[in-house]
Amino acid sequence: MSSPYWFPDWTDATVVIIACGPSLKADDVAEAFRDGVKTIAINDAWTVAPNADVLYACDWTWWAHKAPHLADFKGLRVRGTVPAKEEAQRLKPIQLNSALTPHPVRIRPEKFGRLEWSDDFVANGGNSAFQAANLAARWGAWKVILLGVDCIGPNRHFNGGKHTFPGAPDQSKGTIDDWLKAWRQAADQFRGAGVDVINASPASALVGYRKLTIREALA
Repeated sequence: MSSPYWFPDWTDATVVIIACGPSLKADDVAEAFRDGVKTIAINDAWTVAPNADVLYACDWTWWAHKAPHLADFKGLRVRGTVPAKEEAQRLKPIQLNSALTPHPVRIRPEKFGRLEWSDDFVANGGNSAFQAANLAARWGAWKVILLGVDCIGPNRHFNGGKHTFPGAPDQSKGTIDDWLKAWRQAADQFRGAGVDVINASPASALVGYRKLTIREALA
């Protein structure tokens, strides 16, 4: 299966995905930083995990308005969308600076479907944490642990309410229901690929995955 040159080799790694749900706590994040454990911060979660190995966010407007400077986040940056031409024209040049621009992946337009295993594609799922889980599996992880993947209500984030940047999407109950459906449908696919996905989010509506604390999951 072909992959982009910049994909890391995380064969047999344990990966913790640190997402933005309201259950995310600093103590749990600290547990993730152990020798040999890889970490992916989602969107604003980089602010509580600035030493994460990867920062992933799908929404280009988030990257344009909230991408951390190189001195603040030194890990690999990955995005899942590109700005439309008219959108790019509205952005300040610094926001399009190549030094801050992350590596791109292509997201399948279908919200529900199969996980992706070739080229630079990832499955959609409607949310960045789901896409990051597909990436972690593609990079070779055998265990993926979810933190802050709550999906318990619209505009619920660890740092309070809706994402705060121009053009931030306003979530609905239907949006959250779609996230839950995508995660539920992917459970058997992860297992079939030999990837153990564990939900260590203290409060989460996800079903179909083992539920453990972060300490238990890393034991």
